[in-house]
Amino acid sequence: MSAISRLILYYIICVISVFISEYRLAADTQSLSTLSHDMTVYLADSIMLLAPLWVLKRKGYAYGAIAAITVAIVTYANILYYRYWQSFIPVDAIFSANSYNSFVFDSIRHLVRPADIITFISGIIPLASYILLKVKDAGHVSRKFRATAITLSVAAFVTATLLSALSINKYNLSNGDDTSTISKVVRDKFSGEIPRWKNNGCIIYTINSFFCKWLFNKHLRNKSSITPDAGEIELIESFVSMASTYHHKPDSVFAHNRHKNLILIIVESLNSSVIGARYGNKSITPTIDSLLDNEGTIAALNVIPQINFGGSADGQMIYNTGLLPISNSVAANLYGDNVFHSLAGSSRFAEKAEIICENGTVWNHRTTSISYGYDHLYEKKDFEQYGITDSQGEDAALFDMAIKIIGHMRQPFMLELTTISMHFPFNDANATAASDIPDRTIDDRYLRMTNYFDRQLGIFIDRLKADGIYDNSVIVIASDHHFSMAEVTDDMNDRSVSPIAFIALNTGHTERIVRTVGQADVYPTILEITGIGDTEIWHGVGMSILDPANRSAVDRNGDLHGTSGDSIDERKRRAWQASDLIIRSNYFQKR
Repeated sequence: MSAISRLILYYIICVISVFISEYRLAADTQSLSTLSHDMTVYLADSIMLLAPLWVLKRKGYAYGAIAAITVAIVTYANILYYRYWQSFIPVDAIFSANSYNSFVFDSIRHLVRPADIITFISGIIPLASYILLKVKDAGHVSRKFRATAITLSVAAFVTATLLSALSINKYNLSNGDDTSTISKVVRDKFSGEIPRWKNNGCIIYTINSFFCKWLFNKHLRNKSSITPDAGEIELIESFVSMASTYHHKPDSVFAHNRHKNLILIIVESLNSSVIGARYGNKSITPTIDSLLDNEGTIAALNVIPQINFGGSADGQMIYNTGLLPISNSVAANLYGDNVFHSLAGSSRFAEKAEIICENGTVWNHRTTSISYGYDHLYEKKDFEQYGITDSQGEDAALFDMAIKIIGHMRQPFMLELTTISMHFPFNDANATAASDIPDRTIDDRYLRMTNYFDRQLGIFIDRLKADGIYDNSVIVIASDHHFSMAEVTDDMNDRSVSPIAFIALNTGHTERIVRTVGQADVYPTILEITGIGDTEIWHGVGMSILDPANRSAVDRNGDLHGTSGDSIDERKRRAWQASDLIIRSNYFQKR
């Protein structure tokens, strides 16, 4: 085989390998019924990605193998991320150390599938062919051949992009979007609000992602450059001025809570479906089951999660500020130092603190703790000086630390606790899990850790009662987000959303809400229950869960769950835009 023939064969192998990696990501993250329409895009994308091979000298021929390996790594990282979060990795999160902790790395082995070997092979074969075919010794192709190869590569890429844009535009018009044009679709492909893999492939997705990253960095350098126009300001202010909506309950119902402590327990990955579930003849959550039956308990177990790329950080932001996540990245990382109206910012509390079981750099927590109005942040490194160890598990240590801190806090206080033992893959090594629940599958381990958390919660509440704190406190238990069953069912096209829980104890009012509500509705509900809302101008973008008109929620994909009527449902859709504008413009800094 001639040197030129070896080079051409090597190029074809690299193109096929890149195509396989791109196809694998697409096949794992979208419906097969729509995948066939994008295969031409992925093939043309692979051809264009390998085009630089024809203008490089002999030592540069290694580019083909390097490109194939890089694409294989990036696509596989996104496959793993998608299996957990049902979304791709935001560019800023990839390069941010705040996005990673031990749980992230521990989760990887539980997300791997046997078929993933295909992605590894697609990255290895180009390197092997580079060596075996002795590509580095291949001669240069003629200038005419190079020009032809580059021209055909660009032509294939441009043609596939235009055909894709034509198809998308046709789809948009058929769905009533009269503003859609081919040029607009092409522009959105390269610099749209949300980077997409579908219909685009690696090159456009990367360009779009870095465009958004550059745009966000520009905004971070000069937040005042994001100035809402008159219509957007009107939208924001309509949400800010909703205070009267929340006073549908008589003041006397919650008047006695105005001087109580607020203990907010944000529970990792708590699906409401596991509450009351049984394994054999035993309840998984006996403590919560009992609390639901108590006088003064308000509970909603059909809360639709509304987190986005930020996962737990988004859940914490929703509860603390009443805002929904931004559309295309992690608000805690990019806008953690914004000015927020928040629960902890209320003047009602003499002291505010939060406790976490990890390093404060994760999800930029040290910054957001200050922005959310807390006086103190106690993180994992602080536990030792209080004599707290995790020998009984992370959640046990968290509640032990809380009892220590409460003993020194001025009342009325606000204390936020963020649990972690139920973090995927549910294997807190020191947690004393129930021996009668087997440890065979991820689903089993989830039940074991849920039962462990429930028992530690019971111990914590008993200690609050013994210390005389319980009766003078409103205790809120809320899931940070749901546990996606996709990694259990291995169905990556399953976009179903599992409802999460909101439970408020010792409120003076007893109610079990079965209506569909949203995670953003928790903030105004806490304001109402504690009486904080009487003096606050900001009530979040949600509605009180106690409002009988509240019967729906809009998730991050724009899907409506339940219905509250056209006007309310439309407002719930617009809440996402309002939140995005408030956060990205740092609106409250100027008000």
